[in-house]
This record gives sequence, C-alpha cells and structure tokens, in this order.
Amino acid sequence: MAMNSQDYGHRKFIMIQLPEKCPVQSEAFKAGYENICEIGKERIRRAGEELTRDNQQILMGNYELDTGFRVLKVDSSNMKDVYFSPSELTQDMLSSLEENIKSDRSGIDLLFDAIAEIGLTFSLEYSSEIFNGFTIHSYGQNEVIACFDENVNLELMKEIAKRQPVHAVFCDRCFESSPAKLNLMGIFEYYAPDTNIKIM
Repeated sequence: MAMNSQDYGHRKFIMIQLPEKCPVQSEAFKAGYENICEIGKERIRRAGEELTRDNQQILMGNYELDTGFRVLKVDSSNMKDVYFSPSELTQDMLSSLEENIKSDRSGIDLLFDAIAEIGLTFSLEYSSEIFNGFTIHSYGQNEVIACFDENVNLELMKEIAKRQPVHAVFCDRCFESSPAKLNLMGIFEYYAPDTNIKIM
C-alpha cells in the first residue's frame, strides 16, 4: 500500500495467517483480539488509515489510494456429505437429503464457492441488493449475479436474466419444483441466451 501511495500504483497482495489463538493473559487478548488473524486485520486497517492521512495530496487528484481488503477463510465444503452406500440408506434419511447445502452457510459462502469454481479472482467488486424480498448478489463487472433464497419467483428470474450476466448462479432450494427450473431456462434463453447458468 505504501508503494502504491508513492507511485500511483495498483499493486495487489495476498496475506495468509493461521488463526492462532492469543494467550488469555496477553495484552492482545485483553484488547479484544482472540487470534492472530484479528490482530492482522486491525494492522491493515491502521496502516491504511495512516497512509490515507499522510497522503491527502494524492487523494485530492485523480488517483485514489485503495486501502480496502477482503478477508476469506478456508473451510469445509458448503455441501452436505450425501454419499452413502445403498445399505446405509434408510427411509427416515430421505427428508434430510432434500437440502444439499449445509444449514450454517450464508449466501456469501455460496457465492465465493461459485466464484472459485468459475475461476474468477477474489478481488473483484461485490454488492448486494434486495429485489422483491430476495437478495441478489453481484460480483465483478456483471461477471456473476446470484440468488440463493428459497422459492424465487418469475420476476426475480427475469430481473437477473435482463441484466445478462456472464454467469448466473442459483441453488436447488431456489426452485419449488422441476417446472420452476424449466421456467428459469426458458427465461434465460429469451433474455440472456449467452449467460452460463450454474445451479449448486
């Protein structure tokens, strides 16, 4: 960030840190930092604030110093383990297999899972909005538009299709039935035939 502030650069970087716990008796823990990652995030914030404060003349021109950052963590798959041999399956397990996504996963988790599978960089711009009660996630310059809410309606499908994203991402719970999935395909064929549709 300091080098960018000196020569108007746009360097990007990745920092990796294990979530090592701070000892309970440490000053960091007493200050509210449970692990080293939290300390790292605060250091990046403070460095950005200091560089911005020290380089006000740069910020007044056409160049805007970027001190923002995104935090991602490595985790297990968002998908439930649904691989069973026939002898392991029982009738009472069927209802638990209707939903293929783990219950503690958010739309952001699913979005970045899809981004990784598509092969996009993790540093593109992200935004979200509410449309008729459904959350629409947008990533990059119309690279990915996604919705992971239950039982999306035709208006939501049309809204996303009309934006003609490169990739449109949904999950199984978005559709009440198989005909609803067919409706989605038909809508995109009409409004955005070149969009790649991914259903998780």
